[in-house]
Amino acid sequence: MPVTDALLDREIVSESGLTPDFLSEMGLWREPDWSRAVLVDAEGIDRIMNEWRSAIEQGSNQITKYVARTLIDLPTGCIYDRLDEADWRIAAGVAEVFRNPSVSKNAGRLDTCGLQRIVHERLKGDAPLQFVIAWGQPKRDAGGFKTLGPMADLAEGLALARLATILRAIERISGRNAHLTILTGGSRYFEALFTRPDLVQVYDQQRQRIADALCRSRAITLLPFAVARPVIPDPGVVDSVDGAMISAKFHTILLNIDWTNVLAPKSENPVLQPHGISLPPTLAAWLEASDESARKQLVRSAILGLVNPRLVSASMTSFANDEQILEDALSFMQQVAWESTRKYIAIQFFGDGNVEGARSSGAIRLTVHEKRARRDVPAILTLGVRGGNLLSQHVLAVVGRAGSVSFSTYAELQRRDVVQVNVSVDEKTEDFLFNWLAGASQPLCFLDSGLQDQVAAIAAASVDKPALAPLLQERVSDAENAS
Repeated sequence: MPVTDALLDREIVSESGLTPDFLSEMGLWREPDWSRAVLVDAEGIDRIMNEWRSAIEQGSNQITKYVARTLIDLPTGCIYDRLDEADWRIAAGVAEVFRNPSVSKNAGRLDTCGLQRIVHERLKGDAPLQFVIAWGQPKRDAGGFKTLGPMADLAEGLALARLATILRAIERISGRNAHLTILTGGSRYFEALFTRPDLVQVYDQQRQRIADALCRSRAITLLPFAVARPVIPDPGVVDSVDGAMISAKFHTILLNIDWTNVLAPKSENPVLQPHGISLPPTLAAWLEASDESARKQLVRSAILGLVNPRLVSASMTSFANDEQILEDALSFMQQVAWESTRKYIAIQFFGDGNVEGARSSGAIRLTVHEKRARRDVPAILTLGVRGGNLLSQHVLAVVGRAGSVSFSTYAELQRRDVVQVNVSVDEKTEDFLFNWLAGASQPLCFLDSGLQDQVAAIAAASVDKPALAPLLQERVSDAENAS
């Protein structure tokens, strides 16, 4: 695979600071210091969730007020049509939720009239408003560079809280129930990323529990994107993906593949020949004889060498007595990631019809990545303005003072003074939200060092505060004062 300086400058995880150059300057890797961890128990989680539910109501109320004010003196035909008609005005109000730069990435480019027409059509009758969004595969750690485990943590909770806030605002504006279907991506991309089916199911169940805790039961429903079998793209589409397209996406997919699954011992691994590529016998034997920590170190070292070839010699120092093993891993992972990138691109082309099918059945389509050819589809900032283009499955949440929250890969946290938050459980309170993290080597989130009331800080970090962008909040305040 040709590697150019331009490729080396690219982000590996969209809008994060995780780049090949960053990894080369990172210095020695730090394993998590679990002895410094802050513990949160069932009572603390309940306190957090109560605050989050309150914040959802407050945030949706702020959005509703803003929408009402912006439509007061808006002339018909400027942004929306037929505002003098009640049903068209309600449809405009729903669309206006998404013309908010703290809600949608494409707020300034949204085809508002097109979205208004779609909403107006769906408002006929008295059925709940239906929305659909394709989002979310289980977390993958990439040897620890991105995350520390495959389960839903605070980042997923924050993303679902934002979706619940948007949905609640729409209910206030439309005067009817709204429902969001999340089409989950684990089965859709299996042919490219090899994410373990059991993890996909568990991760979706965990996110469903979070969603049910944040809003009325099944207001948000998670369903597999592809039911019963993975999406397998047409061979002709696969063959049409050229080397330039693969090179542009290679590093991102390299860190998206479930290497824990692909490089598991033979006895634990159903993916023995990904894309028909066989493990070198020496590497297969090494994987059987090595523990999880050694296998993770191998993944981390190989990824370093693949994202930046200048780091291969540095990676070799971790395998001074097993240089051949690392060379075999580099070759195998490069071949697998190259073909995975080809398949991933083809699946993106092939699979969009599933979402369109849901939309044609009456659901209004949303997305997590802007669709340039579909300006009537809002692209949701699932992690808020601070989260930008990041998605919860790639990052960890870091809570600071006054409820501030940022999102980061674990590699980026090597340079910050942070403390991880672990979930604790006792025999009396085994079944509570986020209990799946208890006893696991995966934290709920991280905290800036020095915070005194850690639970209060996490509870205050439910959604962006204010829920609207600062400029928009000022406009709401001015309008209210004028009235």
